[in-house]
Order: sequence, then structure tokens, then C-alpha cells
Amino acid sequence: MVPKASVLIPLYIYPNATSWKPLLDSAAANQGVSFTVIVNPNDGPGYAPWWPNTDYTTYIAKLNALSNVQTIGYVDTAQVNIPSGPYSVETIEKDIATYASRSTDPTYPNIGVKGIFFDDVTNVYSDAAESTLEQVANYTKAQAGIGSPKTTIINPGSRPNFVTPNVDICLAFENTWDYYQTSDSRNWLAGNPYDRAHTAYMVYGAPADQVASITTALRNNASYLYVNDNTVKPWNSFGASWDTFIAAMAAP
Repeated sequence: MVPKASVLIPLYIYPNATSWKPLLDSAAANQGVSFTVIVNPNDGPGYAPWWPNTDYTTYIAKLNALSNVQTIGYVDTAQVNIPSGPYSVETIEKDIATYASRSTDPTYPNIGVKGIFFDDVTNVYSDAAESTLEQVANYTKAQAGIGSPKTTIINPGSRPNFVTPNVDICLAFENTWDYYQTSDSRNWLAGNPYDRAHTAYMVYGAPADQVASITTALRNNASYLYVNDNTVKPWNSFGASWDTFIAAMAAP
């Protein structure tokens, strides 16, 4: 029997009556599958005058109404320790606090998130990088408005060479299926310091007729997965292979 894994999907698709329907329908129909859904209103939580955005408030609430879905707020870091970069610990913590505040919004109920996804983090150890990641992970865990289990996810794009305390999931691979199969990629992933329970892969450009077998195989390596057949802007649509992927995730 193949180990169970959860769906981890970057939902970088603007919500409307049809655009999120494949996800909402699949989650409702597959209660035995856990869905961890990264919501990204506006390269982060979004601020006035763009927010509140009633499309997002409506459809995030629909996701949160499903017991097997946890929504995760997107926060960009752009490798915060890069000199003269656009992000600081303070801007990251502001985004986290903004997501946290929405859990008690009286006008738009049930739009809180249960964790934070930190995008664009470095995969190379430095004292500054590790300290920053630990600080923002701890800040997330301390926010009363971030729902349980207060999941923290980092995305270095490839496996890092260090482990950060209080980081729950590391996106150790975000690339094409072709690249995954290379010896360079496989050798690099072999050194992943995060174990399977705390590892995620996002694989795109998989041949549609192989998505099921690829998903089944990757469940052995990562507890959080997304596989699709998209080759251009891979996270901007569910792709033709969505139903195949979900069936492979639901299979015993």
C-alpha cells in the first residue's frame, strides 16, 4: 500500500463561480483526502483599497466550509536577506498579522487561514537566513488569529541545506517532471534534511497519461503533493489532468 499524502495546491487563480469549482468539487467529493490550499489574494493578503475583495471573501469562505480543507495565506519573502531587497521581517510580519486579523472579521465570516506559506526563501544556510525564517515561523505560531494547526510552509524551490525550527513543511521540489528525472535533481533531493512527513513536491509538465503513476510513485517521497500536466504558467489553471491527479491521491 502506498503511503497517504495530502494535496498541496498553490491556488493562484482568481476566484469566480467557475474558476475554483474543480477544487471545491474535488474536496467535497473526496473527504478522505486532505487539501492544503495556498490562497494568494494579491501577492499576499491584499490591502485597501483593493481589499476587501468580495470574490475572495466569498470563495475563501466556501473552501473553509469544507472540513478536509485548510487554507494557507501566501506571503512573499523574496529572499528577505538580499541587500536592498523589497521585503523585511517587518513587512512579512505585517502580512501575517493581516491574515490573522481576518479570522474575526464581522463583515466577512469564515475567511481566516490556518497557516502561512513563505515563498521565495533561500535554500542556502546563513545565520541571517535561518534567524529570519525562525522568527517569522514563530511569529505565525504565536498569532491567535491564525487557526489551528498554524501550519508553516517554506518554499526554497529546491531542497535546502538546513532545517528551521517551527517550519512544518518544506517545498523541496518545484519544477518540471523532466527535471525531476535528471540525476542532478535526484542526487540533490537525496540530501533533503526534511523527512517525508515534512516534505512537499510540486511537479508540473508531467505527461497527462502518466500523472496517475507519477503521483503514486511520489507519494512514497513526500507527504504533500501537486502534479499536473501544465507546461506554461503551471499554477494558473488546474490542467487537463486534475481529476486524474485527485483520483491517484485518493487511491489506497
